[in-house]
Amino acid sequence: MLRMYKTGIKAQWNMPNALSFSRIALGFTVLFWWPHGLLALAIITYAAISDGLDGFLARRWEKETPLGKVLDPIADKLFVLPILWYLAFTTNEPALWLLAIVTTGYDVDNTCRRWIDISLAVKNVRVEVGVSLPVSFLSKSKTAMLFICIGGYALESLLPMLGILSTALAGVSILLVSYSWFQNRQEWLMNTVRKRHFLRR
Repeated sequence: MLRMYKTGIKAQWNMPNALSFSRIALGFTVLFWWPHGLLALAIITYAAISDGLDGFLARRWEKETPLGKVLDPIADKLFVLPILWYLAFTTNEPALWLLAIVTTGYDVDNTCRRWIDISLAVKNVRVEVGVSLPVSFLSKSKTAMLFICIGGYALESLLPMLGILSTALAGVSILLVSYSWFQNRQEWLMNTVRKRHFLRR
């Protein structure tokens, strides 16, 4: 286990991956910083910027790693999900409960289908092109909408009118997450059918 750590995760440690890990840490500490509106907004803004910055820096500095390719979307999930559940419990709004449930289902399903990518990435094994599941534009749009939605809720205590807008954005996010889930599942099923057909030949 120690050897795998030294040749796997530790060997891939760099600034872009550190940015991804920082989003995970911030997501799990939401209980402490969310009650402070402006601080919450600053952290959400940082998370949104770092979501694009980690990939940009990895390409710019030629620091792309197998871990970075799978860590980026996982970091988004582990940042957003704790916030959604925190908001669902504290506000008890039906839209937020539904958004938290649908997003959790989507993320768990998507991560389970990427388990091969993740397990190989942790071991610092590069996956051949076409094997890994790419992050689609729809998935990125869904994540961006979730960031905007929770950002609106962060400022609700300072600007109460944002509460109505944020609830509307939560509804849009539910539709985007659901559609993205449907598209990913459909694409996965089609790829599975193609592989089975190829193996039978």
